[in-house]
Amino acid sequence: MKKTLLFLTIFQFCITPLQSQVLISNYSFNDGTSNDQVGDINGANNGATLTEDRFGNANMAMYFDGSATIDYGDSSETDLNNITGISISCWTKSNNLSSSGLTSIVSRWTGSSSSEQYGLFAQTNDHVFAIGSVASNGVSLNGNIDTAWTHLVVTYSGTSVIYYINGVSSGGGFTANPFPGSSGSAKLFVGSQNGTSRFFTGAIDDIKIYDEIISAATVLALYNESNPTVGVNENPKPNQITLYPNPSSSTLNINSSDAVEQIRLIDLTGKTIETIIKPNNTIDISLLSKGVYLLQIQSEKGISHKRFIKE
Repeated sequence: MKKTLLFLTIFQFCITPLQSQVLISNYSFNDGTSNDQVGDINGANNGATLTEDRFGNANMAMYFDGSATIDYGDSSETDLNNITGISISCWTKSNNLSSSGLTSIVSRWTGSSSSEQYGLFAQTNDHVFAIGSVASNGVSLNGNIDTAWTHLVVTYSGTSVIYYINGVSSGGGFTANPFPGSSGSAKLFVGSQNGTSRFFTGAIDDIKIYDEIISAATVLALYNESNPTVGVNENPKPNQITLYPNPSSSTLNINSSDAVEQIRLIDLTGKTIETIIKPNNTIDISLLSKGVYLLQIQSEKGISHKRFIKE
């Protein structure tokens, strides 16, 4: 009995960080508006127009023409003075990236040093995430940014920035200076820095803002979100997958109702440890360190994610 209770305690400790992720705002644009889908931080649309999303659905993303922006106001929920960290997830399709200056995707920023908070900016072939000031607290996050739809996630914990492109970690945590705090009023903008400068040109979609860092598992789930227009009756029957024994110290068995084409073994930072093509039903995990891991399992019916514990 004591052994069972100890295991449950350890298991709860391991998965708690993955469950404590609070979604503040969700701007999917699927309803044809700039409104918040989970809260009440609605935006004033100043020139952004509806366009196709990454699935080809008409009028389910927003296009910014280089002078448009959406103003989400000065909400206390997105104020970094009131929260311990922040995560921003979004999809972008850039038309014109400046080779010298920055263009803003999502920012809580006005340009005044007393009110600068955070911003996710784009320029040729990379992004910059800034806390408090681009000059002193900006972190360059290199990545292949082009005219295709790209999924971007940035998380800030107070001292570290982790960045993901298309579901994959950019290589670990970047050291960032602590948020210096701000005293002036600052608004959250999409498509510009402050409504008057650093305008973005291109499409932006599915913006999600969390009040703390999100896990690699959550990032993968966001990257693999399905087409919102596919009805329940149109969805193929999902692949039924079980892992056993779980937890395990040596081998992990995979029971799948569909043929597995590829498996990626991923740690909680989002790093791929191993990729297995046409795997057998058993995986050797004896050399892994103890902890929680994620399997990304690809079959002809799509991609599934399963978590397991190495004892």
